[in-house]
Amino acid sequence: MKKRLLQVIAFVCVTVTSFLLCSCGKKPDSGNNVDAENIRAEHKVTNSLHKGVENIPDTGKPFIVDGASEYKIVASNYGSHKNAVAKAAGFISSHINSATGVALEVIDGDSDIEWSSSAKLVVVGSEKLQQAAGFRKTADDIGLTGYQIQTVGNSVFVWADGDNGYNLAALALLRVLVGYDCLDLDTYIYTKDGSYLPEMDIVERPDFDYRVDQTLYTVAAPRAYSMGFNQGEPYMTADPCHTTFYFLPPKVYESENKDWFSNQRCNFVDDQDNYLVHAAQLCYTAHGKPEELKKMQELIADQIMYLTLEKYPDRNLVTVGQQDEDVVCNCDSCTAVVDKYGSIAAAIIPFINGIDDIVQSRLKAYAEEHNQPVKETNILFLSYQSTRFAPKFDDSLKFNDHVGVLICSSKTRYSYTFWDDINVVDKEQTENWQPFGNVYYFYYEINSNNYFVPCNTFRACVENYRFAKINNGRLMTSMGNWKTPYTSSFTAFKSYLNSRLWFNVNYDYVDLEKTFFDNYYGDGGIYMKKFFDEMTSYMDYMRDSGNADFNGVVVNEFTYTAKYWPIKMLQRWNNYCDLALKEIEKTKALNDGTYEALHDRILLETLFPRYIICKYHAAKFSETEIASMRKAFYEDTQYFNLTHESQYETFESLWKVWGLK
Repeated sequence: MKKRLLQVIAFVCVTVTSFLLCSCGKKPDSGNNVDAENIRAEHKVTNSLHKGVENIPDTGKPFIVDGASEYKIVASNYGSHKNAVAKAAGFISSHINSATGVALEVIDGDSDIEWSSSAKLVVVGSEKLQQAAGFRKTADDIGLTGYQIQTVGNSVFVWADGDNGYNLAALALLRVLVGYDCLDLDTYIYTKDGSYLPEMDIVERPDFDYRVDQTLYTVAAPRAYSMGFNQGEPYMTADPCHTTFYFLPPKVYESENKDWFSNQRCNFVDDQDNYLVHAAQLCYTAHGKPEELKKMQELIADQIMYLTLEKYPDRNLVTVGQQDEDVVCNCDSCTAVVDKYGSIAAAIIPFINGIDDIVQSRLKAYAEEHNQPVKETNILFLSYQSTRFAPKFDDSLKFNDHVGVLICSSKTRYSYTFWDDINVVDKEQTENWQPFGNVYYFYYEINSNNYFVPCNTFRACVENYRFAKINNGRLMTSMGNWKTPYTSSFTAFKSYLNSRLWFNVNYDYVDLEKTFFDNYYGDGGIYMKKFFDEMTSYMDYMRDSGNADFNGVVVNEFTYTAKYWPIKMLQRWNNYCDLALKEIEKTKALNDGTYEALHDRILLETLFPRYIICKYHAAKFSETEIASMRKAFYEDTQYFNLTHESQYETFESLWKVWGLK
C-alpha cells in the first residue's frame, strides 16, 4: 500500500508540473481567472450588522474642491474614549491628506463650536454637537466595536461606544470618502478623490468583536490600527490559551495544596531548561472539597482583577485555559463528572462561572466606588484536546454572561471547509457548544513545522469564517507564523484577507484577491498572481487527489521532502518573481522608495521555492552552485530578520548543517 501511494504521488507531481509548464514564456493576462468553484463561498451570513453601506447616495455636497476644503474635524469626548476619539480624528485627517493633498484642521474640543445645518464639520464624538444637531444614536446593538456614521445637514457625525469602535469608524469613513484600503503596514490605496460628501446613514458592528491576527504576529501596532485588527492582544496573558499554571503554578502551590492539582502527572521543561515533574492540569473539583475549590477561585479572581484594572485596563479577555496536555484529573470526583456528562468540561464550566461571579461582583463595586462604568471583562476556557467535545447539555452548565468557550479546532482540515464531509466531527463539535453561551474561535491556519511552506487556506477560509459567524463567534484568532515577523508563501495576502473578512464575512473573495494583487506588487502583480494561482491550484490538486498532508493540518509531512515539490515547478515560480522584478524596474526613476518596497515584497516570496530547492534538491547541483544558493538564501533571511524555520526550530541548526555558521 505504501509503495502504491508513493507511485500515485509521483504521478501527480509529474502530471501537475507538466500542466503548469505548458505555457512557458507566455505572458499571463491581467484578468482574474479564479475558478469560482474553488472559492467555496456558498453560505451567506445574515446575523450581521452592516446597515447603509451599499449604494450610498451622492448628495452633490462639495467636500474637497480645487485642492481645498471648508471642512474641519472636531474631536471631542470627555469620557473614557477621549484618546480613541483623538486618534481616530487624526487618522482621518492624515489619510484625507495622503489621498487628496488637503489637510483638514483637527479641533480638539467643542467648546467654541456652534452647530448649524450649514456648518461643515466632521464630528468625532462630541455629545454636545450630537444633541444640537438632533443626531440620534442607533437602537441597534453596536457593542464596544461597532459605530454609527450619519450625515446631518452639511456635516457628518461619527459615534462609537468603545475605543475599537472609533478605530473601525475612522476606516469606514475613509472608505466612503476616499476609497481607503490598507494592504499591509504603510501600504495604502485610495480609489476616490474626496470631491463630495455622500449622504451617509451607516450602522455597523464587525462580524467578530475581537480580531487577532497572528499571521504577521510581531508587526507593530500601527499596522493593526490601519487594518482594523485589535491592537496588541485583547487577551491579558502572554499565552492566549494555556494559562491555568500562570495563575496557579505548581512549583508555588502544589506541595501544600495537592487538592488543587490533577493526580495525573506530566514531564515538563521550563523556560530555564529545568526538567520538572508535576501535575498535568488543575483539578477542577479540588478532589471534591468545596472549600479548596473556593480558595483556587479566589486566588485566580485576585489576579484577574489586577490584570483588568491595573495592568491591561484596555483589554477585555482573559483565558483560564487548561494546559497543553491531553490528560485530565481522574480522581473520584472528576471521574463522576465525566461519567455523568461525558466530558471534564462539565467540571470546568462551574469552576469558571464561580471565578466570574467573584470578578463581576468586584468590578461592580469598583465602578460604584469610582463613579464609572463597569469594566467589561470576559473569562474564557478552552474546547481543546480532552475538552474538545461539549458535555451533555444541562441548564446548570450554562455560561455566565461574561464566560465563554474558546474553540481551538486543532484537528480541523483547514484547506477544506467546515461544511465538507472531512470536517463533519469538527462542525458538530462547534454546533454542540452553542446552547451553553458565548463562543470564541481560535483557528490553525499554519504549517507549524515549516514556516516556509504555504498553508493553503486562502479560499476555504471564506467559508470557515462564515461558519464561525453563523455559529455566533465573538472572536476570531488565526494562529499564524507567530515566532517570526514575516514569511514567504503569501502570508501578507492572508493577513489582508483576515482584515477584511473578519470585519464582514460576506465580502467577495474575488474582489479582495484582485485588490491585493493589482496593488501590492505594483506592475509585477501580474506575475505574482500567476505564481499564486499555480501554487494554490497545485496544492488543491494534491489535496483532492487524496493526499492527507495537503488537507490543511497543523502538522504535516509534505514539508519534509522533495517528492511533493518538483524542481521545475519551483524554478518556474521563481522565474515569475524574476519577471515581476523586471516589471517594477521603471519605478526606480521615482526615487521615492517605491521600488525598494515593491522589490522587498517580491523578493520575500522567492524564499519558499528557494528554501525547498536548497534543502531538498541540493543533489541536483554542484557543490559550488548549491553553496552559492544557500548563502544567498541565508543572506535574504537575515535581511528580513527571519529567525525561525518553524514554530519549534530556529534557523541556527540549519545554518550549521549548511556550513554557514
